[in-house]
Amino acid sequence: MGICNSCSDNNPGDDLSYADHDMSPSSPPAVPEVKRQLAAQSQSPPRPVHPPKPAGAEPTENSACRLEGISRKLAKEQADKDDAEAARVAAAEEEAAKKAAAAAKKATEEEEAARIAAEEAARIAAEEEAADKASAEKAAEEEAAKKAAAAKAAEEEAARKAAEEEAARIAAEEKEAAKNAADERAQKAAAAAAKKATEEEAARIAAEEAARIAAEEEAADKASAEKAAEEEAAKKAAAAKAAEEEAARIAAEEAAKIASKPEQPQELLYQCVARCRYMNSAAMDDERQPVSSPKEGDLVIGTDVVDGEAATFFKCKSGKGFLPLRVDETEYFQRLGSIEEIERDYKCVAPGKGVSYRSSPTMANKSAGVTGPIAPQIVHTTAICTGCHPTGWVDGC
Repeated sequence: MGICNSCSDNNPGDDLSYADHDMSPSSPPAVPEVKRQLAAQSQSPPRPVHPPKPAGAEPTENSACRLEGISRKLAKEQADKDDAEAARVAAAEEEAAKKAAAAAKKATEEEEAARIAAEEAARIAAEEEAADKASAEKAAEEEAAKKAAAAKAAEEEAARKAAEEEAARIAAEEKEAAKNAADERAQKAAAAAAKKATEEEAARIAAEEAARIAAEEEAADKASAEKAAEEEAAKKAAAAKAAEEEAARIAAEEAAKIASKPEQPQELLYQCVARCRYMNSAAMDDERQPVSSPKEGDLVIGTDVVDGEAATFFKCKSGKGFLPLRVDETEYFQRLGSIEEIERDYKCVAPGKGVSYRSSPTMANKSAGVTGPIAPQIVHTTAICTGCHPTGWVDGC
């Protein structure tokens, strides 16, 4: 390819504008067209080198050199576009990889949550099955106890009926024997009267015999009635004994059931003597927030006593947490006694108008408009307060 003065090192093709080639930015030449023109020029014979022109002369335009400059510029622009597209594709692939990783993590977390939920459901189902089984066993035991009681009652009823039938049979036999004896005596009396000479003697003898027979029959009836009364008393005694035995059996079963139940923690009543806060556990540095704390004079029911590292605590029945009995030299609560010891009945023995109710454990703090007990009324107490501070007093009646 020939080289002209217009394509020297001082005028590289990259610096050519569209105006030098009669082109506008709105319609740049297509890259294939430029390549085609370059290929056509490479196949044409080399152009001769122009001799240098005198100074001031206009340089001769060389379209091949201009096209080559345009081609290099377009190739550079295309390379920049390709690099930008490659960077965009790489960024998109990276973003897709991040999304895929996040989706995989979410799927793993969902699988773990599903596994935990399945294990929890299986545990709950096992507990329900165990509860149903225990309930069924208890129902079977109760049904067996009912059947045994019914069988025993049937046996006792059958024995009672048999005893009554036997007593009736014996009474009938005795009555029949008495009647036969009376008939026999009457026959003997009649025969004896017939032997007598006079009718009066026979009548007298018959009358005496009849009176004797009547007396014997009356005595026999009286004896039979006494025997029947004795038998009835014996039956009642047997029934009473059976009832006592049944009551004793039921009491023994109830005692066995009560003994088989787990022992409940003893509820104790405490009175606050120094204000303190509830704790989540038996530790002074484990305060529970926000929970209202008992004040001096308040009464609190405790269920369990727990030994902590720095003090002895008791668990409040309200479920708010643990409270300390004493820490170092500071006493927070005084034990008043167990609920069983405190909940009891008291008989009023005050003469005259009786005793007035108090709104707090202070003699001067009488409750207005409330009538107190008078002798010999009974009052049931639920709490006993030994202090004089009105705050937190629990009315005991």
